Amino acid sequence: MEWDYRVVRKKQAWVLPGLESGAYDYSYAIHEAYYEDDKVTALSENPCFVCGETLLEFFSDLQHYISCVEQPILDYETFKEIDSE
Repeated sequence: MEWDYRVVRKKQAWVLPGLESGAYDYSYAIHEAYYEDDKVTALSENPCFVCGETLLEFFSDLQHYISCVEQPILDYETFKEIDSE
């Protein structure tokens, strides 16, 4: 199974007194995307963050994050590409 980092849009429902039912907003984060036959089949539950045991590993990881912003954004619920806003 292959994977890479992708920018993901996740719907955030608001459940607050005084707000109408169904109110929501979106958040964007980088997640791991897993592929089978070149189709996204799963996304990491939680967003990823840049890290490394050395500064060189940190910068290498950061470079992978930077390159993922050039790909289309994925919807967290459907795994489909969405139009950027």
